Amino acid sequence: MLIIHWAAWLAIVVTLWVMSPRGKASEVLFTFTNGGGWSSAGAATLVGVLTAWSVFVGYDSSVHMTENARDASKTIPVSLMIAFATNAVLAFIMAITLIFCVGDVDTVTAQTSLTPFVVIFYNATKSKAGTVVMVVPVILTFWAALVSQLATASRQLWAFSRDGGIPWSRHLAPVHDFEVPRRAVWVSIIFTCLISLINFGPVVGFNAIVSLTIIAITASYTICIAALIWRRCFGKPIPKERFSLGRWGLLINIAALACTAPLTVLVLFPPVPNPTAADMNWAILAFGVVALLSAVYYAVGGRKNFKPPIRKDQYSS
Repeated sequence: MLIIHWAAWLAIVVTLWVMSPRGKASEVLFTFTNGGGWSSAGAATLVGVLTAWSVFVGYDSSVHMTENARDASKTIPVSLMIAFATNAVLAFIMAITLIFCVGDVDTVTAQTSLTPFVVIFYNATKSKAGTVVMVVPVILTFWAALVSQLATASRQLWAFSRDGGIPWSRHLAPVHDFEVPRRAVWVSIIFTCLISLINFGPVVGFNAIVSLTIIAITASYTICIAALIWRRCFGKPIPKERFSLGRWGLLINIAALACTAPLTVLVLFPPVPNPTAADMNWAILAFGVVALLSAVYYAVGGRKNFKPPIRKDQYSS
């Protein structure tokens, strides 16, 4: 999949630059439009940045697979840095390519039955077959990402069950043949399929679930980073690590928190001002319900059953 990812990126970039109509730099880079009806271009930009932010979530997936990695405390951070740096360069070049080769934006967005990037591919190739060939590797990479996310979700579910952190933990904690937590895998698959069925009903429900995933991830990033900053400044010394950012660690943590904290608020905004019930972003309601149920479970019995993976006496003094 890595080879397909790189090869498809190169093929798509070359095809778009060669065959697409290209916009003028003065218009592409210095003309700003506010098509969402927001009160200012700044507000529209802040809400619009959420789409770009979505590509930054999920890099932590490999962290949750450490049970399956050798020398994880060193190899996982290194792999994260390599993956992020490589894809940041590729994404920047692809973004520049798309904004110069998008053509007429209104025409692209008017095709409500097709995803905008498919319209861009078709406008470049003028061929349905060519468009399909360009779309297939995109679908394959999404499929590979889903497989990776399923593995990550099942490992998180299993690890949390092993520590007694969720209801019915003893039923999900066993590990079977080939060291695979099959019960956790099947529960993850079944819940994913059930959630997908919401898409056959009102789109509001499906959008609420999708929005919930983003707010849950950004909130978890914010909480973890904030806790690490507090520990660095006021808590006991952090245990010696295999991979370290050195003296830049605290500064990078603060910069990361400055990004994730406001984005955690912005991700709750509706896509348009003065939304109707159908346009409303119901992520705040879904997130609130999940947080409330989690707090109730923790107070009732979770705090008695949960056994942290790292004990206090294991911290360095």
